[in-house]
Amino acid sequence: MRDSHGALVQKLLSEIDVDTIKVGNRTIEVDRNGGSLRYKNIPISTGHVHMLCRKHNISWRELKKSTLTIQKVSRTLHELTAEILEGGHSIPSGKIRKTDIIAIAERYEIPLTKTIKRGVTETWVGKPKGMLQLAYERGLLDLDNICISDFSEKGKQNKAGNVIKGTSLEMLLLSCTDFIEEESLLQMNVRKMGAICFPSPKYHCEIAGEGIEYSWGNSKCKYRRIKASDKRYKKDFLVRVKECLSRDFLDTKRVRKNSRRAREYMVAYFILSLEQQNGNKDQSVFELNEMKPCAVPMSKIEQMKQRVRCHRSAFDFDTKFCNVTINHVKEEVKCIDHKNIRSQ
Repeated sequence: MRDSHGALVQKLLSEIDVDTIKVGNRTIEVDRNGGSLRYKNIPISTGHVHMLCRKHNISWRELKKSTLTIQKVSRTLHELTAEILEGGHSIPSGKIRKTDIIAIAERYEIPLTKTIKRGVTETWVGKPKGMLQLAYERGLLDLDNICISDFSEKGKQNKAGNVIKGTSLEMLLLSCTDFIEEESLLQMNVRKMGAICFPSPKYHCEIAGEGIEYSWGNSKCKYRRIKASDKRYKKDFLVRVKECLSRDFLDTKRVRKNSRRAREYMVAYFILSLEQQNGNKDQSVFELNEMKPCAVPMSKIEQMKQRVRCHRSAFDFDTKFCNVTINHVKEEVKCIDHKNIRSQ
C-alpha cells in the first residue's frame, strides 16, 4: 500500500530542515505552517512529491502491520512420500492410499506435522529489484529534471510521439557495460562444455547458423509428400521422421546449398547496413559491386517482411527454394536410374 499525498508531504517536512528545495529550474517553497509544498503558490502534484521522496531516500510505501503466529499443520502426501524416498525406504507400487503412506511414515519415525509461521511481513529479500531500482542505484536517473513517475521501460513520449531522452529504463541499462557484455544461459552452458556459441539475431531464421532452417524446410517438404497411410501409426510415424532427418536425405551437398542460401541473405543485410552507414560513398562502391551478385534481391527481403510479421521458419517464406532442392534430388535419382537401365 502507498501512503496518501498528505502523509508523504508530512514525511518530507519532518525529514528536511530547509525553507526551499531546488529541483532543476524550479524552486519549491516549504510551507510548514500550512503543511504543504508549493510552487508559485500552487501545491505540487503527487508525482513531484515522489520525486522529492526519492531524492531524500524516503519511501512512499506504507508497511503492513502483522502479528506473527506459529502453527502446526499436517504434512501433505507429496511431502511424506518425498521424505520416505529420500530416507532410502521403499513404497509399494500401484495405487496407494494416504493412510498407507502415514503408516509407513510412522514406521520409520517420520514426523507427520510441520511448523509454519503466519503473519510474517513480506520483505524484498531474494526478489528481483527491477529496472527502476537498478537505474537509481547506479546513478542513471536524472531526478533533478525528470519526475520519478516519468521513468518506464520504454520511456515517456512527448506530444509528437517521440520518447523523451533519459526516461527509458531499457535504454539507460543497455548503456551499462556489464549489461552489454552479459552472456545468455545458453552461451554460459556451451562455454562450460568447452565450446563457443555465436548467437544469430533473434527472429531472423533466414540467417541462422549454416542454413539450419532450410534443412528443416527440406525435411518438412519431404514429410508432407509422404502418403498419410504410410505415417498413420506411431511406429510408422517415427520411422518416417527419422528418414526425413537422416544424413541419407540431408547429405553434404544439400546442406551446402542451404548454407549458401543463408549466406546470400547475410550478404544482402550487410549491403543494406553499409549503404545506411556510408550513404553509398565512393570508398564502399567497389566493395558493394563485388558483393551484390552474391546477395538475395532486396525485393525478396521486403516481401518477407510484409508477408511474415511473427515467428517464422524458412519453409514459410522460402517454400520454393525448399521444394526446388527436393526436386533436384528427384531428378538426379531418375537420371541415375535411367543410366543404370541403359547400362544393363
